[in-house]
Amino acid sequence: MKGKCGNGRGGAARVRYGAGMMIRSALLLALLCAGPALAQDAWRFDANNLTGAERCVADGERHPSFRPIGLDVTPVSLAPDGMAADLPDGVSFTGGWHLTSGDKHFGGLSGLALTPAGWLSVTDTGRFVQLGRSLDAPDGRAWMTPMRFPNALIRPGKLTSDAEGLDVRDGVALVSFERDFRVLAFDLRGCTDFPTGVRIATPPKRFGKAKVRANAGPEALSLDGTGGLHMLYEQPREGRAVSVRVEADGSATLGDAGLLEADHRPVGLDHLTRADGREITARLFRAYDRERGNRLRLEVGETVIALAPPLHTDNFEGVVLEDTPSGVRAWIVSDDNFSQRQRTLLYAFDVAVP
Repeated sequence: MKGKCGNGRGGAARVRYGAGMMIRSALLLALLCAGPALAQDAWRFDANNLTGAERCVADGERHPSFRPIGLDVTPVSLAPDGMAADLPDGVSFTGGWHLTSGDKHFGGLSGLALTPAGWLSVTDTGRFVQLGRSLDAPDGRAWMTPMRFPNALIRPGKLTSDAEGLDVRDGVALVSFERDFRVLAFDLRGCTDFPTGVRIATPPKRFGKAKVRANAGPEALSLDGTGGLHMLYEQPREGRAVSVRVEADGSATLGDAGLLEADHRPVGLDHLTRADGREITARLFRAYDRERGNRLRLEVGETVIALAPPLHTDNFEGVVLEDTPSGVRAWIVSDDNFSQRQRTLLYAFDVAVP
């Protein structure tokens, strides 16, 4: 890989892959050029490093590589007819939708983020899915694009393309992958045919001498209010959740994210800085067995929302928070594993914040 640093006047870094393909993004300037970021203890997403990035579409418009796909949206309830959902005080279920598409590549949605157009998600087969939004509901529009990896498009199998965690800031998507553990940055505003990932971190594959299972790695990813990058592993260590903090040089430090509830595993993470300056953290945990089905534990600040059958649950894996006048709204999305026995669901919960 050959790189050339900018001239300090807002120029973008240029990185060449394979047969002359070029990516332009000022994010790369921070990643590839020695500068203030490397002097910090932790990796930071600095919005100032993105001001020189090339824009081919106006703010809020879709990246040209996103193609429209058909999407059917069916409202669903949280509880069976005639049953009331037992939710904590200050929590209300504000909407649920079953999403289906005739496109064979739609499904396997994992991470979730908010964009000017609606919701952005990633799939187990290495694609971005953009869902359109009207007011507080999906509006039936959807677009999809494959991720491009250095020197290749989508490679066969999940070794390269099993995207799980997602966060978006200033038009740049950060995505964590299982199997081949890594975090890639995709500039969704650029001019390339397909968004191309640039590696910014490589999470470890071992807890000391214990090997992390290929499909139990960096499942959840989020940027905090200062731009620090955090992840949660799906695989626990001695019954406790494992956190990952990315250092300035792209290395990773493992930490303790607390005792896990029974057989629940971390699958989603998000940080929101509210208008009043308070930061709220959401963590999503999932448990499953054949007898009890899918069970969820959604932590929004100090509030815990526990969901289990007979409530309508599924394999929820992505969470994102949104500021509201009275608190926050937590959106969660499910991964149907491309199985007819599962559903792609989008749920919304309003959580009051004192």
